[in-house]
Amino acid sequence: MQRGRHGHWGLLIAVNTAGNSRNRPAGSGWYAAELDEGECKAKAAGLYGCKFDADGNATACGLATIDEKNDDIVIVEATK
Repeated sequence: MQRGRHGHWGLLIAVNTAGNSRNRPAGSGWYAAELDEGECKAKAAGLYGCKFDADGNATACGLATIDEKNDDIVIVEATK
């Protein structure tokens, strides 16, 4: 997306609550967004996201896939 242009985005966010069925730490989770090449400096079009811990710190970010079976995100190419 070029500067000054309008766009439409969707962001999928998952946050684990206390007592969740997967026994994940409350407050941890992940988010993901579909990006076109060049948007947010993405090198290629695709799904990008981050996992975060209960304190909100990113633990892994990059190109991602959604693991619907386990209600999770899989980071397939980490970035700095």
